[in-house]
Amino acid sequence: MNDESFFSDHWHRVSHLRVQLAANIKIRQHLYRGVASYVLHQPTTCDYIRVSANTYALLRQFDGNNSVDDIWKRALDQPRGEVPSQPEMLDLLARLHVAELLKVDAWLDADSLFARGERRTLKESRQRYLNPLNIRVKGFDPDRLTSKLHAMTIGVSSRMLLTGYMLVVGWALFAVIPEWSRLQSDLAETDFFSPLHIGLFLLVYPLMKALHELAHALVLKRFGGSAREAGVALLVLLPIPYVDCSAAAVLPDKRQRMLVSAAGMLCELLLAAIATLLWMVSQGALNTVALMVMVTGTVSTLLFNGNPLLRFDGYYLLADAIEIPNLASRSRQTLIDASKRLFLGQAAPGEPIPDRGERAWLMGYALVAGPFRIALMLTIAFMLSHQYFVFGLILAIWVVATQLLLPTWHCLSFAANSFLQGQRRAALTRTVSLIVIVVAIIATPLPRHTVVDAVVWIPEDSQLRAPGDCEIMDVQVSSGMRVTEGDPLLHCEDVTLMAELAYERGQRATIRAERQAVAQRDEAGARILGGRLTAVDARIDDLQRRRDEAHMSAATDGQFITVSGDTVTGRYYEKGDLIGFVIPRVGRTIRAAVRQSEMAAIDSATRAIQLQFSAEGDFRTTFDSAIVRVVPKASRRVVSASLTRTGGGRLGNSGTHSELEVDESVFDVELEWPDAAPSVGVGSRIRVRFGQTPLALLPRTVSAVRRAIGSDANA
Repeated sequence: MNDESFFSDHWHRVSHLRVQLAANIKIRQHLYRGVASYVLHQPTTCDYIRVSANTYALLRQFDGNNSVDDIWKRALDQPRGEVPSQPEMLDLLARLHVAELLKVDAWLDADSLFARGERRTLKESRQRYLNPLNIRVKGFDPDRLTSKLHAMTIGVSSRMLLTGYMLVVGWALFAVIPEWSRLQSDLAETDFFSPLHIGLFLLVYPLMKALHELAHALVLKRFGGSAREAGVALLVLLPIPYVDCSAAAVLPDKRQRMLVSAAGMLCELLLAAIATLLWMVSQGALNTVALMVMVTGTVSTLLFNGNPLLRFDGYYLLADAIEIPNLASRSRQTLIDASKRLFLGQAAPGEPIPDRGERAWLMGYALVAGPFRIALMLTIAFMLSHQYFVFGLILAIWVVATQLLLPTWHCLSFAANSFLQGQRRAALTRTVSLIVIVVAIIATPLPRHTVVDAVVWIPEDSQLRAPGDCEIMDVQVSSGMRVTEGDPLLHCEDVTLMAELAYERGQRATIRAERQAVAQRDEAGARILGGRLTAVDARIDDLQRRRDEAHMSAATDGQFITVSGDTVTGRYYEKGDLIGFVIPRVGRTIRAAVRQSEMAAIDSATRAIQLQFSAEGDFRTTFDSAIVRVVPKASRRVVSASLTRTGGGRLGNSGTHSELEVDESVFDVELEWPDAAPSVGVGSRIRVRFGQTPLALLPRTVSAVRRAIGSDANA
């Protein structure tokens, strides 16, 4: 029962009716956790309702001979079973009427009698169009198409289809294992957020979803059901096709229902497997498309369609596997009833849940699924705001309003009504307790930290950089050898500089000769030539100094390493390019790249800094550190490519001409090298964890919004 009274003021409108179940409906028994329920199915419209055994016993009396009032009064005389209230009887009649499962005499005023059903239909229609994450626009009836396709496969057994499927997927799985390093490299080098890949995704994903939905409909048709609605859904503003396969709920075998739910995911995995095989043997545009299909098929299946916390395929798989129909709505109602008992002292009059395991599933799902969906939608809004700020902001406002503020308002309104209806002491006590809990959650300081990528680096005087645009003419020490301070390493000759030096020397010789010739007869001219000679000598001294700097020597003791290995002779470098290192035994440093939006929090609230070195890919070993210096100005250039996505890092570098250029401004932060740190190579990527002052949830949210708006404005 619901919260309405046991009797209804509208009962007189239906009490005299002699209703009858439609003649063409199909009734099937389902078993859920050992308890029987019945599904009444209208084949012409594919509508259905599921009722309990007690309700079905009541419906069996809808034979056109007994009035609604007689049937209800007869139920009151039953010693067992739940007795429906008059409002519940009205709701049941409305549901049957909307699903065209009920036959009523034509002369009756059905519109006024079944206004409840019309309100229910209107509510479902609003939900169809008011959810910005999943707006559905009905299109056509796909039954004729699925019937033709099904007819082509009638002679193919399910075992043959399964065998072929397993062969293709297994072949792709075993074939990609030896190519795993190549796959990782391609994924690291591919910027999936570039305009090219976004456009490719917009072409590929709808086609994959069309095949996904077609797979649902074909499996349903194979088991005797029909999908009667297809259209276009706007999933996070992305138009994709959909097929309504809710008729699968009529199938009595839960394994068949689960296979219908899984058909779309199996189809996407098959497409990903075929794309994997194409990726391994193709190049160019076909290789790019195959990689996109492979990534899209696996990510979509594992993170979204297969996720039981979202109302996609994985949800229906879980609901059938644990035999709890309407898992989401029942779990939400279970949580509401438990909250009423806990905070308002009200006993929930809803349907009892005798199975302890079922109760645990319902409560657990309600506590996990709701927060997960809110967090997911806020994450999508945040990601969307980076490219389309207005759309991301609108989505975030909608999530906060409908998923947080509106439910809170309903809870407060319900508590206020309970208070006004006489349950003052219990309502006041529990409401105050609820407010205290909410305030504690919002105001209690929570731990926070920022994690960024960094590289093992060495001091500036240990780095060998080109003093100008030059070419390596001579290398005195091989890469990998140990050197001492002052040892000559290599000579980087600037051809242009040498030409300028030769020219200036020629000028000096000419001026000297001219001055010597006029020294005896033109004293003033000799002084002018002397000034020109002084200027030429200064230029020659500067050029010679720059030439001498091209003879690079070791500034410290250590190991000489060239960036390009042993083949540096003859290489051309631009001014400032890194040629190599003299790596000291001690004195290494850490260079971290901190996003501009994160720097303010690190500057003002950092309490501890930990370096996390990777042990076989697992960042577990940590060492304390401290900030040595921060470059005062942010830039879009990092010290090492390993900090970018191209090198396996987190910073995007799409559309740049240099592997050191990144998409967003970062600060270069130098950190102390821990004495007990393990021996790792220069350029190795590590993680830096900036532990910050605990902050409550509300100011953290406000700060995050400000940073997001600020970063967008700066962009």
